[in-house]
Amino acid sequence: MQRMLEAQPVLVDVLPAGEALDGMTPDTVLVAGPVMAPGEYHGPQRDAIRYAAVHEGLAPDPDQAWERLVAGKIKLGHTLDYGCVGSTAGVHTFSTPVYRVEDPATGVRAHCGMYEFGTRRGLSLGVYDDEVRDRLHRLEEEVAPAIGAAVRAAGGIPLLPMMSRALRMGDELHSRTLAAAHVLARTLMAPLADLGHPHRRTAIEYLTTIDPLFLRLSMAAATVIVTSGHGVPGSTVVTGMVMNCRRFHVRLAGSDRWFAAPLPEPRGRFFPGFSVDDVVWTGGESCMTECAGLGGMAQAAAPALLDYHDGDFAGLIRHNLGLYSIVRTEHPDLVIPALGFRGVPFGIDAELVADTGLTPLIDVGYAGIGVGQVGAGSVRAPLACFTEALAAGAATGADATGA
Repeated sequence: MQRMLEAQPVLVDVLPAGEALDGMTPDTVLVAGPVMAPGEYHGPQRDAIRYAAVHEGLAPDPDQAWERLVAGKIKLGHTLDYGCVGSTAGVHTFSTPVYRVEDPATGVRAHCGMYEFGTRRGLSLGVYDDEVRDRLHRLEEEVAPAIGAAVRAAGGIPLLPMMSRALRMGDELHSRTLAAAHVLARTLMAPLADLGHPHRRTAIEYLTTIDPLFLRLSMAAATVIVTSGHGVPGSTVVTGMVMNCRRFHVRLAGSDRWFAAPLPEPRGRFFPGFSVDDVVWTGGESCMTECAGLGGMAQAAAPALLDYHDGDFAGLIRHNLGLYSIVRTEHPDLVIPALGFRGVPFGIDAELVADTGLTPLIDVGYAGIGVGQVGAGSVRAPLACFTEALAAGAATGADATGA
């Protein structure tokens, strides 16, 4: 817990994944969640993998991409194994621009791909057409180089103070990151202007029009925070929650093994023309934010989330207060104004989850096949993966073979 509380994530650069990630190769596609056999992938995550390979030039069309994957000519990797964290389908390829976030004192580092330029339709949601392709090229060739240059010129951007401020402005830093996006944009304006970068106009457009802009930085910062506490023998603190399109997975600080359970039932509200029947789980590792006390663990900081939930604000507060029963402490810098500036519930402990039967609350977005995002809401993590981790002796490191 001390390591996690002392972590100070700083945005230090924006780089292509092939340059940033140790072990990344040109023929590798990274995905959210522990890697499965090719035949287990379905829906938007399967489509995202195929389309990512096409976009990277690894195959001329999606069908041949899948054939090459099955034949082993295209490799799959779990993002977290490469020091990365993946939103929704989690696809990263060699040329994907990623944020680099690190704790200068310890060197703990995490990366995350930039939010796609544009709408709710995107590669990470299993959608790829000429418009998506052109937006990705614009991100890779114009936006990322300009923002990376500005970050380097600024000497790095400390994220924890920015996140603390955003919580006080109505974000919970998962489903809602609008305040953090505005603070980040303002922070980068002067470096962009001073540099005179040829693509600064495109970068400014990106920074000022993408509402969920900060989500990927929340994910990387949260991953730095919780990874700082990973690898402590005997610890039952949760240092990872991720999904692929089939299962929900949990990792404890005392082991490298992932423990799986069935995905939760979708709950929330849906965009016009869509319903819960359109939802197909895409995977995703944005719930790493909940491991750091954000997102669903801090819903009371973001009353606007009631647009995606039933009930009232008093109910939101009750749910948030209940989450303190499954954590070890509160974060002194990340606070919730509506709870009297109490620190967010921090340090989810599998033993407390098992004792209470209460699981973490996770904010999520939902995707459908070929249509992109169809709605949003929140779900409870499945209890079975926490109890299985405890029963298997994960905290002692007795089985670190992976799942």
